[in-house]
Amino acid sequence: MNSVLDNELPDLVVLNGDLLSCEYVAPSKYNELLDQVVSPLVSRDLPFAPTFGNHDYSETCDTHDMSEHMWYNVKGTNGKRLSFMTHSVDGANEDVGESNYYVPVYGSKDGERLEMLLWFFDSRGGHVFQPGKRLDTPTGDTVHDEVRR
Repeated sequence: MNSVLDNELPDLVVLNGDLLSCEYVAPSKYNELLDQVVSPLVSRDLPFAPTFGNHDYSETCDTHDMSEHMWYNVKGTNGKRLSFMTHSVDGANEDVGESNYYVPVYGSKDGERLEMLLWFFDSRGGHVFQPGKRLDTPTGDTVHDEVRR
């Protein structure tokens, strides 16, 4: 990742799901591991737009907590928030997913002019966060109807 970032010099990085393989992560460790994943972005003050994939949902990883951690705690060297991830669709996490949102992109010459919207949809999949219960309850594995509205 460091080599790509150094050569491409992006303005925004998209992390498109499966940030962690949560099947084997202790509930007390997922945010620490997430910090390692985004550390190359943090050290470069690069904003990023992540979405969760099916491996991020498990009995041991709480995607709501992970989202909150990225929003409130992951900051660049300049102290500014770097993550664009937010929860824009009402409903239970296991129903609608956690990472459904959009990022507006404005023109570089006219910062008032909206050029495009980048949409991020959470396809869910995986298992419901239930630490220690070993219930292995699956979530749906498609974009929920509430998200498509």
